[in-house]
Amino acid sequence: AYTMFTSYIEKLWEKKCVPPLILGHLKEIVNLTRKRNLEIEFEDEMLKPLVSLTPETPLPVPYLKGYAEIWGIIEKVGGKEPHIVVRLLNNKTITVKVKETQAKEIANYLYEKIKIKGVGTWNYTGELIELQAEKIEPIHTLTREKIEEVRKELGKYWKGFDVEKALRELRESF
Repeated sequence: AYTMFTSYIEKLWEKKCVPPLILGHLKEIVNLTRKRNLEIEFEDEMLKPLVSLTPETPLPVPYLKGYAEIWGIIEKVGGKEPHIVVRLLNNKTITVKVKETQAKEIANYLYEKIKIKGVGTWNYTGELIELQAEKIEPIHTLTREKIEEVRKELGKYWKGFDVEKALRELRESF
C-alpha cells in the first residue's frame, strides 16, 4: 500500500494536479515540516527518493484539466489577448481564450447563443474557471420567420398530401 501511495503521489506531484483530499493531507505534512523544520521524503521500494517535502515546499493548487463543452451567449469579444466572455445557462460568466481568427469569426454572433468545445480547467469545487476554445459553433434556433420561409419554399411539394391518411396507413401496416 505504501508503494502504491508513494507512486501515486509522485505522479500527481509531477502533473501539479493533486485531488483536494490528498492536498489536505499534504498540507498537514508540509505544516509539520514548517513547525519542526523537517524534511520528509517519500521513497520507492529501492529507497530512491520520489517526493521531498521541506518547509519551503510550495503546495500545488488542486485543479483538474480536461475536455469541456459549454453553451451560452456571447457578451464580449476581443481584448489585448484574444478572448470572449460567455454568459452560461446558470447566469455566470466565463472568459474563454480563443485564437485571433476565432475571435474575428465569432464576433458576428455577439449576443447570440453558441456552443464551445475545448480544454477546460476546474478548481477543487468543480467550477469551470478557464477554457481554451478549440471549436466554436453558433446555435441556430428556429424562429417563426425561418419556419415560414421553409414552408413557402418547400410547401409546393406537400400540396395534396394527406398527413392524417398517411399516418393511418402507416399504423395499419403494423
